[in-house]
Amino acid sequence: MRWPEVARAYAGLFGATRQARLRLPPVRLPALALDHVAAMVDGTGMVQHAVMAVPNLSEGYTTDDNARALHLAALAGQDPHAPVVARRALSFLHHALNPATGRFRNFMAFDRRWLDEHGGENAQARAVRALVAAAHRLDGALGRTARELLRRSWPALEGLKHPRAQALALIALAERAENETADPAWKALADKYAGNLLRIFGATATPVWPWFEDHLSYSNAKLPHGLIAYGRVFGHPQAVATGLAALRWLEGQQTAPNGGFQPIGSERPYHAGKARPLWDGQPIEVYATVSADLEAHRATGEAAWLAGARRALEWLLGRNANAVSLHDAETQGCRDGLERDGTNENQGAESTLALWLSAVEYSRAAQLSVPRVAGEASHDAIRLKL
Repeated sequence: MRWPEVARAYAGLFGATRQARLRLPPVRLPALALDHVAAMVDGTGMVQHAVMAVPNLSEGYTTDDNARALHLAALAGQDPHAPVVARRALSFLHHALNPATGRFRNFMAFDRRWLDEHGGENAQARAVRALVAAAHRLDGALGRTARELLRRSWPALEGLKHPRAQALALIALAERAENETADPAWKALADKYAGNLLRIFGATATPVWPWFEDHLSYSNAKLPHGLIAYGRVFGHPQAVATGLAALRWLEGQQTAPNGGFQPIGSERPYHAGKARPLWDGQPIEVYATVSADLEAHRATGEAAWLAGARRALEWLLGRNANAVSLHDAETQGCRDGLERDGTNENQGAESTLALWLSAVEYSRAAQLSVPRVAGEASHDAIRLKL
């Protein structure tokens, strides 16, 4: 019981546990099922929060979540709930759009009163990005509705000041430019936002903290994601290189001692030189990382980025510090976070949408990255019914 012996015993136990976890078999993706997403949608739109698996009506609705729901519905293939979810989300966005300004309101109470007259920049950029996806992926009347809403809201993509909103706008600009004949004004706007992110990075980054801000907070990977998407589509190697370097550093910050994924905890912001927050990791960080890693994979073709996306997704499915899945196989929802003593059992819109967006985007990328015999599809893609 002498202290050096106790320390050696702990070190041996930690080492054995680390090796055992590294030998765990790959986690299988769940089959795509929008049951809980549909349960969170009523006649107005997608409810923001949940009490366990029940919609928490007192918290109302947001444009943010209805935009994410539309994005997922556009990617969800043949899931039977997808058309209803898309229709409700489009209806909500139509009502949220102020025709005089092209801007979306964000917060709505359950009694359908708007709680803000001018939604935030992130909500604006997120809604436009979702409409871009819906305009190119939804057929028939739903696709035409998405294109009309995109036409009305697209001009308000200009004038964004906040870095994350600018990064989201870059993703929307890049995706639209890939699918349509690009308007020269799109590139001018993309150049402006990418130039600002590069300027911010150059002014803030240090050798030990190569990042856009002096702290990490929420949806961190969106910042390099925007630069990589811009650089890949609009032909700007420096933007790609800067985005990849920042994302690679962030991957290191989000790596647990056993080599698995560990998102920055939401207990507090993580400031340079301070202790890293470990708990209250949230699914939105997983989705931001998965989506950014997949963009890095498209830009470079490097398999390591695809593996990084898989690693982050598996954190939701049980490869985490508490060895518990945030995916609820009974409801097909996703718990809101990983806490010191378990999980946050509420299955809100943001978390559930983050799970399924991560799974669908990863499965699509994995299917495209592996050469296959005609008619053959990956096991994960079959389970996701793409």
